[in-house]
Amino acid sequence: MVNQPRRRSLLVSDEREKNELAAQVSELCYIAGQKKGEIAKLLNLADYRAVNRYLEYAKHTGIVTISIDPLAAQTPISRPRRDEELEYELRTLFGLDGAVVGNVKTKKDYDIDEDDKLHRALGKLLSGYLQPIVRSGDHIGICGGRGTWHFAESLRLASRRAPLPQEGITITALAGRVYPANLGDARERIYRFFDADDVAATLSAAFRVEPRLLSIPVVSLAGWTSRQVKFAAETLISAYEWEKREGDRTIVPNLAVIGVGVLTQHHRFLDEKVLEYELAPIRDRLAKLREIIEGTGCEIGDIGYKLFLIERPGGERLSESQREGIERLIDEINNQIMAPTLRQLRMIARVVAIAGGKHKYNAIWTALTHPRLRGIIKELCTDRDTARFLVGRKTKEGR
Repeated sequence: MVNQPRRRSLLVSDEREKNELAAQVSELCYIAGQKKGEIAKLLNLADYRAVNRYLEYAKHTGIVTISIDPLAAQTPISRPRRDEELEYELRTLFGLDGAVVGNVKTKKDYDIDEDDKLHRALGKLLSGYLQPIVRSGDHIGICGGRGTWHFAESLRLASRRAPLPQEGITITALAGRVYPANLGDARERIYRFFDADDVAATLSAAFRVEPRLLSIPVVSLAGWTSRQVKFAAETLISAYEWEKREGDRTIVPNLAVIGVGVLTQHHRFLDEKVLEYELAPIRDRLAKLREIIEGTGCEIGDIGYKLFLIERPGGERLSESQREGIERLIDEINNQIMAPTLRQLRMIARVVAIAGGKHKYNAIWTALTHPRLRGIIKELCTDRDTARFLVGRKTKEGR
């Protein structure tokens, strides 16, 4: 007789484990749209009543919040018009396979409300662009971020109006989980960070498939690195599989949607609670990295959670030894981040980046032109002002 796995209950001694399980139940119910009985089987719970108890617990503890925004309902963001001339220039100057440029207004100074509106517009634009391109049987890898989530949410809403025709789609979260902090007021909750599991669950609801959630911390608390994992544990794509099974859509994505970011005060990697827990193994290295670049005019960007150095045009030039020291420290940090390496991202046939806003100008430029990053992004979805900056700088510096 085969022993049945022990059912999980709400009486979990570890509060953190209970919170994580409540978050998983909530995502599958509210974002992925799974039935409660299916969730119980998927997470090895007793029955739908256990799912109900976790949902109530999630609401009671603030893991799940419900908000109504009448203003958003009155003034929905429409899909912006595309600028075909800028799209052509981006493809030509940067050797891209595709470009999507939205006629979206942006402000000079960073504002979280405006940034959210920008990425909502870009998300709608990208969903309209990719929806007819995705083919049945495609394997889509997804990373976290505001832009990627709005893309997934826009596609989910479109699927409610008319079911998407693609079949056999696989959706995989490419990066580890950045556990949501216990945010304060309702506004902070609305503009929270969306990690890869959030986005994968939302995108899976659009295609009516089960998401492949990674559900591990973004940095391994056990101390091992992504390169040391030889075989996958359910959904983690190991280095072995990237190298040996390239092109196998059951394992390695043939399409990925990622974001490009900058480590400013708004970045999730600088949240004190995340630094205390999920990023604890690399917290000291992050602090040292920020200390080294302070006063140099340089910044740190990220592409699919992997960090890279941004040198501003006209800023202080780093010496070769300074640059090597910074990049060595970045490599040490990247080795412990549970996400595809830069080389692995480059192996994906179609990598679509969604990013925009003035504060990301130099990050997107670096991601497109730096020798260590060039060739990762095959297609770019951005706003008109960002596209103009990229085209203008490329034209000025020469092809």
